[in-house]
Amino acid sequence: MAKRCFVVILASGNGNRFPSEIPKQYLKIFNKTILAYSITIFNAHPQVDEIVVVTNPSFYSKTIKLLGNKYPKIKAIVTGGLTRQESSLKGIQAINDFDGIVLIHDAARPFVSSGIISLCIDKLQHVNAVSTCVAITDTLYFCEDEDSITEIPMRSKYFYAQTPQGFNLEMIRNAHTLAQKVGDIKHTDDASLFLKYIKEKVHIIQGESENIKITHENDMKLAREIVNDRQQKTKLRN
Repeated sequence: MAKRCFVVILASGNGNRFPSEIPKQYLKIFNKTILAYSITIFNAHPQVDEIVVVTNPSFYSKTIKLLGNKYPKIKAIVTGGLTRQESSLKGIQAINDFDGIVLIHDAARPFVSSGIISLCIDKLQHVNAVSTCVAITDTLYFCEDEDSITEIPMRSKYFYAQTPQGFNLEMIRNAHTLAQKVGDIKHTDDASLFLKYIKEKVHIIQGESENIKITHENDMKLAREIVNDRQQKTKLRN
């Protein structure tokens, strides 16, 4: 029997690198918000059971109004913390279960595919942690100071991290609890917490080039191109 699958969508960031008066997850790509794109794909996935949305405290009411009753798999909308790690923990704590698996996804990645979600869920039936990523194609430089190269590492061993990341629910909850106890609050993703405190492998799920994270203003142009391309493909199929 398949394990119950919970999803935590992190939408609590301020988007300081994006020139906008509101957090980027509330901006629209044509007539739909970035947050709505991210939720829609998980809500429609047949293997997803429940969704928790973690929102910016200042935009809690806006999020409630925006999402309404459109997404039946949303079981909780909670406010996030000061860091990604704290927001992730709040999302996990909102899951009223201790058994199953959890996918943690950045709302700013609105084009994650159903295929990636399926790969994560299927792999988590047999392992305890996965992370979506893509191989680095550029040469990397390691610099100990600002004006000289110290080392050029083998790029075949490095990957760009994407989301979703997925975990055994009880294990990732325990990792967060252990980190809290020692005041370890600077982790930028859940995979690093899992590696440090659970000390098990995090398995790779092959990501996709369209699974972009909208971080800078130029990313919105690419996002619109992706939506346009998908709409054209849909028209051709019909």
